[in-house]
Amino acid sequence: PAGVLTEAGVIDLDRLGEQSRYPLASMYLELVAQDPTVAATDPRPLPMPPLGEGPHRSYAVQWFIFATCVPIGWVLVVRKSLRDRRRAARRDELAEAGEPEAVAVTG
Repeated sequence: PAGVLTEAGVIDLDRLGEQSRYPLASMYLELVAQDPTVAATDPRPLPMPPLGEGPHRSYAVQWFIFATCVPIGWVLVVRKSLRDRRRAARRDELAEAGEPEAVAVTG
């Protein structure tokens, strides 16, 4: 946020203009070729990033797994909700009939 920029990964003209003695235009140019060739003292362009698969395939697999979990989770939640409603309705029926509620004992 402050100080002198020595490298720029993103062209931020406002930020670069803060340390320039000259007014900057609201655009920039990218050098594609040069004649005469680049000297040893000239700035060097950053190398191109690798265009391989990288971690993208594993991220895609993760998202497909997440996308599969959503409908499965939805079915489980709906089933639990229906089961809870049936139990509540059964409790209400027993309470209206005056019967004691059955309690399951596990051990």
